[in-house]
Amino acid sequence: MFRVTTSGEYTPLHTFGEGCYCPLTQGSDGIIYGATINGPAPRALQFIPQTGAPGTKVHIWGYNLLSATVQFNGVTATAVTNAGSNYVWAVVPAGVTSGPITVTTPGGVSITPGSFTVE
Repeated sequence: MFRVTTSGEYTPLHTFGEGCYCPLTQGSDGIIYGATINGPAPRALQFIPQTGAPGTKVHIWGYNLLSATVQFNGVTATAVTNAGSNYVWAVVPAGVTSGPITVTTPGGVSITPGSFTVE
């Protein structure tokens, strides 16, 4: 089971055995609850802009990106905010070099198919 707050924060609550599934339900507290086997695996598919300097805010989208941490070529982003379950904003950190973007959530790790180019 998991919950998603109204601000988009994903929190795993309990992992059941294989085959357990139930639809999403919004509780009276406004939080969305649901069940999953091991947490939804993230899939970071695209991002814009594709180039920028440190301090650039990058919009990453895909699937299951709640409660994400983001790294640009192995260097942790200075700020990360969710804009829904399939969108995340991350600020390019200082000292980073060009390379892939890695998104990590409680459900796993996803690496973007393209690389971010540091200007």
